Amino acid sequence: MKKAFTLAEVLVTLSIIGVVSALTVPALTNRISEKQVVEKVKTAYSFLSDAFSKAKMDNGDFETWDISEYNTRNGAEKLQSYFEPYFKTISTDNDFCSLNVLTLDGGIAGSYCSQQWSKPIVLQNGMSLIFWSSGHNEGTQQSAIMVDINGIEAPNQYGIDLFQFHVSPTSNRLIPSGSKEGNIATDLSTRCNKKASGYNNGKDCTAWVLYKGNMDYKRKQIKCYFKYKK
Repeated sequence: MKKAFTLAEVLVTLSIIGVVSALTVPALTNRISEKQVVEKVKTAYSFLSDAFSKAKMDNGDFETWDISEYNTRNGAEKLQSYFEPYFKTISTDNDFCSLNVLTLDGGIAGSYCSQQWSKPIVLQNGMSLIFWSSGHNEGTQQSAIMVDINGIEAPNQYGIDLFQFHVSPTSNRLIPSGSKEGNIATDLSTRCNKKASGYNNGKDCTAWVLYKGNMDYKRKQIKCYFKYKK
């Protein structure tokens, strides 16, 4: 006589498989998604660095550029004008202006169309960019480029799909935000920490993603200064 599983045994087995899948599949999917984020941030770093190099070849070193206005849209648009010829741009998208930007801890950082930043430009690769100018100050305030790796799509959140880069007059190169270069000293306990608060929280996760190749700051509290130099 052939042995066979009873209906109850089959149902128990299927239940166990369902529970295991429910526990493991979301984690696996999340890891795959994080790998995609890492690759997109690397792509952004590559094309921004390339554009910056070409802009310097055509216009001289960054410190000579005419972006003297501090913290104004006009200054931000001047900075953008030096980069934009080297991008494959689709449009300047005003649809972003109805959106809020979120911090890493889920708070509201402000409007996507702040008067201190340039209006978002959308690239052919689906990413969008906004610029901010510090003029040529060499203190902790340095001009910035914010990349939204999936454009207008949610969540529009620092450290999740929004990643910042600095343009430094000190080093004359593009610097991932969160890297201790030039005159920037970054405390990740307040600027890349899921348990912290503040409108800048999450802005300085870019260097972590690039240099560590992961997004572990989403799962643990960061309590240190980031000391990578690259």
